[in-house]
Amino acid sequence: MSQDERRQLAHALAALDKPHPLTDPRMRRRMRFGLLFVTGCCIALAGWIAILILTLPGRYTSTDWQTVWVGLDLAELAGFAATGWAAWHQRQIVTFFLIITGTLLVCDAWFDVALSYGSSDFTTSIVSALLV
Repeated sequence: MSQDERRQLAHALAALDKPHPLTDPRMRRRMRFGLLFVTGCCIALAGWIAILILTLPGRYTSTDWQTVWVGLDLAELAGFAATGWAAWHQRQIVTFFLIITGTLLVCDAWFDVALSYGSSDFTTSIVSALLV
């Protein structure tokens, strides 16, 4: 390779380099906005939690208990079915479905453990949450 060809190659390769995201002013603005947005969400959520602590009753009876639990289990079934379909067809969306299904399972375990606290079913709930 001649000196001139090497120089042209070096210029072509240098033109391919993109600036680092932290040095790009537009990207820094986006990142700063994202950070401010997430911070605002944390502040709003902390306020909402304080309101819930002060206003929610210590005990509540619901007539829709069966609907809520069956609905959550149906959502988990849909998550498992979608994950299985995506895995069978080797689709990249399988990761998305796995995250959704895992989140639903964690929520199910959380409610199971939290709502059985102080009862004879608490140990069973903890064991099933950790094993399942």
